[in-house]
Amino acid sequence: MLAEDFLEFGSSGYAFGKQEVLKGLAEESDSGARHARVTSDWQVRDLAEDVALVTYRVISKDLTAGTSATSLRSSIWKHHDGRWQMVFHQGTRVRSE
Repeated sequence: MLAEDFLEFGSSGYAFGKQEVLKGLAEESDSGARHARVTSDWQVRDLAEDVALVTYRVISKDLTAGTSATSLRSSIWKHHDGRWQMVFHQGTRVRSE
């Protein structure tokens, strides 16, 4: 689902390419930590004929540590060679008040 030239601006403030994201997901899975993520407020906006912006909210709960964080997410998807691929993603943490 990730395009070869995929770029992510993470909620950490760091930028990641496709290989870094795939490695990070594998490491998270191997860590033994348990997470639960709940998504809401999904919206899809057409930006061009084969390009869409997807936005949503995520509440991530670290069930091992007992912590949680909320973030706003946005990604740009492009329809290429008969399939949709994510070319960009950004996560922005929501301040707790």
